[in-house]
Amino acid sequence: MRFDIKNLKKIIAVILFLIICCWMAYQSVQQTLLNKRLRSENNKIRAVVTNRYKVGAKGATELNYTFKLNGKFYKGHAYNESANVGDSLDILYLSDNPNLNKSYKCIHEK
Repeated sequence: MRFDIKNLKKIIAVILFLIICCWMAYQSVQQTLLNKRLRSENNKIRAVVTNRYKVGAKGATELNYTFKLNGKFYKGHAYNESANVGDSLDILYLSDNPNLNKSYKCIHEK
């Protein structure tokens, strides 16, 4: 059986495309499950915005924030929030892993 290099390239391209699609679907499901857990646990705390900057060409903003829980500081980020540096922001976090956190607005406005 003789392999044609053009067919082999097409097969490799299709396999790579399928791997990328599966990875994107996996990431999407993971985020959905995280959002459901955050919503159901509803552990809310106030965080302080430490940085704000524009991302992309359409004027979207990203915020970095920190919060303190049980004497330890945690970080996170949020997109398209109206808070400025130094402002407070409501955050939801997982009790078993506070590093997994998102803004309250992000979770409850979907």
